[in-house]
Amino acid sequence: EFPRAVASTPVPFPKTEAEAVAAYPKLTWRFGVDARGNERSARILDASHIAIVAKTNWGKSILAASLLENLRPYGSWMVFDGKGSDHSAKMAEEPGVTWISKTAAQHLLGMKWLHEEMHERIAAADEALAAGADKATAFSFPPIFGLLDEIPSMRQRIEELLGADALAKFDRYVEDILQLGRQARIHLVLVSQSLYVASFPTEWQKNVSRMVFLGPVAARSMVSDEIPKDVADAVEFMSARIPDSAKGRATLLEKSDSGAAPERVPGVAEHRE
Repeated sequence: EFPRAVASTPVPFPKTEAEAVAAYPKLTWRFGVDARGNERSARILDASHIAIVAKTNWGKSILAASLLENLRPYGSWMVFDGKGSDHSAKMAEEPGVTWISKTAAQHLLGMKWLHEEMHERIAAADEALAAGADKATAFSFPPIFGLLDEIPSMRQRIEELLGADALAKFDRYVEDILQLGRQARIHLVLVSQSLYVASFPTEWQKNVSRMVFLGPVAARSMVSDEIPKDVADAVEFMSARIPDSAKGRATLLEKSDSGAAPERVPGVAEHRE
C-alpha cells in the first residue's frame, strides 16, 4: 500500500553560503518512498545527474519541482522550460532560482553560461591545487542545479529557430556538463517523454546513472544503446503494474559499472508540492 502523497521532511535551512557548501556531501536526490515506507534516494555525489521519463500528465514536472524545492536552500537553480509554459517566469524572483529560460535563444544562452561557469570553476580549482590547497577546499563551490524540462521540445525549437549548428552547440554544452560537471558541482535534471535518440541523445544517457520512469512505460520508448533490452523489458513489466489512478508512481532504474537494473519495488509514491 502506497501513501496517497508524500511530504518532504523539513531540513535545517543553511544561514550562510559556507553552511550550504558544508552540507553538500550529504545532499541527496529524494525520489519518494516505496510500498514499505522506505525512502528511495541517491546521494548527489554518487548520482551527479538524473533523468525523469514519462508520458504527459504523469507527474514529471511535479517530481522535478519536488527535487528543486528540496535542494533550493543549498544551491542555485537554472530552469530551462522546453515548452515555455510549464514554469512561471516569476520563479526567477524566488531565492535559489537564478535563471529561467522559455525561448530557444534563451536556452542556448543559459547553457552556454553554465558551460563556461563549469570550466571557470575547474580552472580555479586547478590553480588552488597548484598553490597547495587540498582537494576539498579547491572544489568547495556552492552547487548549481540545471532543470531541463521537456527536452524534445527544447531541442526541436532550437533547431527550428536557430539552426542545426545552434542545436549542435547546445547538445555539446549539455554533454560536456554531464561528463565534467560533477567535480565543478554542477548537476542536471533531464526531463523527457521518452529515451528515443532523436529526443534524448545517447551521449547524454551515458552519464545519467539514475532514471525515474513515471507510470507505465513501453519498452519501445527506451530504445537506447545505454539500456539493454532485458532491462527495458523489466521496466516495462514493472511499470505496467502501476494503475492509471496512481499518478506519480514510478520505477527507479539504477545504472552502475556492472550494468543497469530497475528497483525491485512496484514504484515510487506520488509527490505533491
